[in-house]
Amino acid sequence: MKKEITILIPTFNRSSLLVRTLDSLCAQDSTISINCVVSDNCSNDDTEDLLSIYKKNQENLNIRYIRQEKALTPLDNWKFLLSYMDTEYSKFLFDDDWLEESALSVMFSDLNKLEADSLVYNTNIFANNNNYEPLFDYYKHKDTLLSSEYVIDSVLRIKNVLPVSPSATIMKSSTLRNALLFSEINKTCSESVIGNDLMMNFYSVFNNEKTFFINNNIINLWGGDDSITMKNSNDKYFSFCYIKSLIYLIEKFDTATTHQQTKLINHKIAANNLRSYINNDCQKFSETVRFNSTLSVKEIEKYIYKILKTI
Repeated sequence: MKKEITILIPTFNRSSLLVRTLDSLCAQDSTISINCVVSDNCSNDDTEDLLSIYKKNQENLNIRYIRQEKALTPLDNWKFLLSYMDTEYSKFLFDDDWLEESALSVMFSDLNKLEADSLVYNTNIFANNNNYEPLFDYYKHKDTLLSSEYVIDSVLRIKNVLPVSPSATIMKSSTLRNALLFSEINKTCSESVIGNDLMMNFYSVFNNEKTFFINNNIINLWGGDDSITMKNSNDKYFSFCYIKSLIYLIEKFDTATTHQQTKLINHKIAANNLRSYINNDCQKFSETVRFNSTLSVKEIEKYIYKILKTI
């Protein structure tokens, strides 16, 4: 396998954090050819000056800096980068995340050993709600070949959650392109890019491409005040977007669901729809082909009681 990769970095006003991201690329194995493309979404800090330094850094790391002429939506800035992928494998690396020194070497070794299309790695998480103390090995899974059933169980919390940040993955460039473009279908949530990450990370699983979770924390995720997660901290909105994204994947690939999975999805749709009548911040689910929100009177009463308790 040719050891070359395209790394896509969308950025906006994060020069102080972007330094760490770029430094982590400079520290990778020098035998790996890295094509790094940075799309600056009209930053008004010193991002451009910073990139002028790194562009001259080392032979195996080629950094291309592009400053957008007008501000794009976050998702459009992600999409813009797709045309610059020119290697078999690519990955997104967000401007506040960074790699361990061994990360790319480990990724190429695992890709070769497992003959994989996509790999999703464990991570360390540094979040403001934990005073930025690292949470090591955050995701509690053993190395495993992922299936659609496994992913659905993860989203529904039947199993432990899986990483949804694209920073945690490496995948074939063709898959990354298809996954990101497909994620646009969730228009309700795409403005805040909530749920797009789920579809990007696990599109390959539902498409029967060989995808593994690897229990090796070689990627660091930053959860600062201005991160997507922290800026959109409404748990009900997150639940709505991720369930909606999961349904899109299930219906796109006509994926079978177990009785337990179907029941849980129906219940989540029903609870959200009931909540939307009481809370203007909650949006109602549109009809789906596979699922419905039909519940018994007793179940409806239970959900109404739970919703009223949270208001």
